[in-house]
This record gives sequence, structure tokens and C-alpha cells, in this order.
Amino acid sequence: MKNSTVTSALLLSSFLAAPSLHAGTVANSSSDPVAVRPTTSGRGHLVTTMERGEGGVIRIPLTIDLSDVTTDGRLAVLGAYIVAFDFDRTKVAFVGVARGEAPEFTLVPACTPVTKANELGLVKIVGDQGTENLPTGVISVAVVTFRELTPGGAATIKPRIEGLASSLRKNREGHFPSDLTIPADPAK
Repeated sequence: MKNSTVTSALLLSSFLAAPSLHAGTVANSSSDPVAVRPTTSGRGHLVTTMERGEGGVIRIPLTIDLSDVTTDGRLAVLGAYIVAFDFDRTKVAFVGVARGEAPEFTLVPACTPVTKANELGLVKIVGDQGTENLPTGVISVAVVTFRELTPGGAATIKPRIEGLASSLRKNREGHFPSDLTIPADPAK
């Protein structure tokens, strides 16, 4: 895993875990590059399907839908995400994660180590990218793979959004936003 991904994941985790640290930041002068909290409408949500393969393999393309989300009147741009998958570790095993189809997310997402994920019955997937104006809309960010240990085990896999963040881009007044959080439906 590259240091930039680790750093970005840690920063995103800290940012999303401590909203009081960034809430209410206000520009204090006309030359201050930070603006007040942006106006956001809509909520991001997950679009997932299960693809079954040989030997009990289950592939879950992980897609984040921001098609109804705007920030300051423009389509929201996905800069980073944290998605968790809860599962019954006696019925399925986490195998790994691969990158999705969105060209902006060029690295394989960071994730909980396989052994630890299977001990906990929980895997967290974290990805980030640095372009300013893309991707928007429906975004394929990863493919998560499990192996079914018992028939019907796939039904125990429950994905949920833990956090979404926008790419850092200036608003129409030329200021950077004080809050990069994209509202999301956790389990939709």
C-alpha cells in the first residue's frame, strides 16, 4: 500500500470521525482561501449486486451513486470513501478487494487485512483519488470478493457507507470549502 493512500485514509478517517473539528469554519477575510460550509443537496448511496462464481466465490461490484448529490449547485465529485462490510464469519470468508472501473481511482483500495477481517466478520474498504472535477454520478470504485463457506452464507454480507468525501475544489467564488463531507444513506 502506498504512503499517500495510507495518509489519505487516515486523514479521511479522522475528518469523518471528528465533525466538530471542521464544523462551522468560516472565512475570516476576503483573502482567506477557506469558505463557509458548502450547500449540499441529495444523499449518496451504494449500488451493489452479487455475482456468483465457481467454488462458492462471490464478487460484489461496489458502486457509489452520487447522481442526485450536488455541492454548491454542481454535481458532487467523489474524492474518498469508506465502506464497511459486516458478515457472518462462520458462513462466508473475505478474500480480497480489487479496483473498480472508475479511472480516477487508480490504486487498489486499502482494506482490513484478510486474517483480521475474517476474525472480526468485518472488512472496511477505503479509497481515494485526487482529481478535481471527476468522478461524478454512478461510480464503480471496487470489487469485493468473498467465499461462501455454507449454503446461503452470502445473505449475511451487509455493506454500509461509513463516509464519503468530496474532492477538494474551489467554489464559484474561488474559495475552498470548509467541509468535504458528502451526505450518504449508510445502508441503502
